[in-house]
Amino acid sequence: MKGILTFLVSHSIFAALCAAALTVETYLLINATPDYFLILFIFLSTIATYNLYWLISKYAYSTEESFSNFLRVNRYNFVLIIIAGILAFTVLFLHLFEIIHLLLIAVCLTMVYVLPMIFLSLQKILKRIGFFKTVLLAATWTYTTSVLPMLSAELELSYYLIAARFFFMFTLCIIFDKKDIIGDTRHQLHTLATDTPVKLLPILCNISILLYGIFYFIWLQQGLDHPYLYVSLGVILISMLLIHHLSYKTQGFYFYYVFVDGLMLWSAINNIIFFAVF
Repeated sequence: MKGILTFLVSHSIFAALCAAALTVETYLLINATPDYFLILFIFLSTIATYNLYWLISKYAYSTEESFSNFLRVNRYNFVLIIIAGILAFTVLFLHLFEIIHLLLIAVCLTMVYVLPMIFLSLQKILKRIGFFKTVLLAATWTYTTSVLPMLSAELELSYYLIAARFFFMFTLCIIFDKKDIIGDTRHQLHTLATDTPVKLLPILCNISILLYGIFYFIWLQQGLDHPYLYVSLGVILISMLLIHHLSYKTQGFYFYYVFVDGLMLWSAINNIIFFAVF
């Protein structure tokens, strides 16, 4: 059982499930019928892009001279990239071609995030703006799981909900950046965590959590004004604060890739329950 969980988490299948769940949550919150082909595309493309990113990252700093050996060791990642990529393109051309221009924006955001790992010379430029990587990742998740469903449903953008999603993702990105400080410093990679004073980082994370709560609360006041959703917001805020606090203790693989990433699934489940019951 533990082996299955490790495989799902280490090959970004769990992260892809979280992305799909957040997208479903957005559709429900904006009172739109979920586009399950778009949700499937997001699930598949998340698997493909995350496995591609980790492979590029591994190979860029690998001491392995033989690409065939590298391919053999990471064969499951390659297989997932190929299968998920083919299925994603199939869904795109058969069911989502009308909104391909919207999907290309997500692709461009992802490529900007990945390119510095391919062209190491770009890292020299990004060293001056280390926060860019963190903000870009949060923005990519925000666009994919909130803006894209709104645009595909041809509804007006809910800016408070989008802002809440951004600061929710930004908080998770800060926690992950903090985890990678030692490795990023060794590889001379600049992120928000490496470029922010140690004492300021927890303050920044708490501010992000606060802004998430404020924007989500304002959005609820303007739309789905139901007691359960306020309770749900309180539960998510407490969960975020607890995970943030625990991240300053020595934690392992499962804490970050199950519990920190799992906040996305936890948030979605809370609101999916509301729409299932009420």
